[in-house]
Amino acid sequence: MGVTGWLRWSNPPNGAIETLVDLIQKEYSGNSVTRTSTQVTSYRSSFPVPAHKLPPPPHAPTGPAIPHYDRSLYTIQSNQSSYLICLAEDRLAAPGKEAQLCFSVTPPSSLGSILVATKSGFTLPPRASGSGAQVIDLGTNSAKAVRAQINTIKIESMTYEIPLVRLGLGGGSGLSSGGRKVEIEWIVRVGSLGVAGKGGIVIEAEYLSPPSAAPLTTSPFDHVQAFLRSLLPHSASSSSVSPRPSPQLWKSIGVDEEDAEGWEDLVEKGRRSGYILIGLLKTEGLV
Repeated sequence: MGVTGWLRWSNPPNGAIETLVDLIQKEYSGNSVTRTSTQVTSYRSSFPVPAHKLPPPPHAPTGPAIPHYDRSLYTIQSNQSSYLICLAEDRLAAPGKEAQLCFSVTPPSSLGSILVATKSGFTLPPRASGSGAQVIDLGTNSAKAVRAQINTIKIESMTYEIPLVRLGLGGGSGLSSGGRKVEIEWIVRVGSLGVAGKGGIVIEAEYLSPPSAAPLTTSPFDHVQAFLRSLLPHSASSSSVSPRPSPQLWKSIGVDEEDAEGWEDLVEKGRRSGYILIGLLKTEGLV
């Protein structure tokens, strides 16, 4: 199935990552697979509300009183993937209205040209835009941004596979004693969050729902959240589990909550997982 969830532990003690890894390897027979580097970047611009959306004179505001709306773009790129996950948000002038678009870009270097073609109005640095030495405004024919902000978060993590049958081998070879291949139940990524003054540990858990597993008594998301919490010591404080997107939020980015097959497709699974991660980072005030 591949349903994923994220957890952030904001104030872990020294040696917390080592303690988590020890738990995963000894109690869950987790086997280390690969090291992953993930970069989350947010771009924000503020634009004046178009004149045709303002009240007619003499009620139309002028000067600094002219209202603005925000446009945000979040991108997620991992060194293990050949695509870029993007979430674009437009907070419109009317209160409570927000448009979202979550999409993947292949190759990642094509993001700049896509945003130019759509007159997005975002400002990207040279590396992201594929341009020369200067920062470029991608909204050539749109309203000029009055504020632009770029923020980058890095997550350095190690990936572990946890078998359905706990072997008690303290490191999990991936084979049963009879030489048969063990079904992988969980993929867990444990890493550090690189944010100045607001770091901590992040854990991603992906439940694979192997054929031999017992039927779940809760929803897959609840199962993942409970597993994430179980990895932390009882004394852990200031931890946040990624909120489960509501059916309305899933629908806003074109996801049918009941569509389990979507979690089987690599890129679609990355899009959903990235959307959940961005939701957690937004809730934590990190992007």
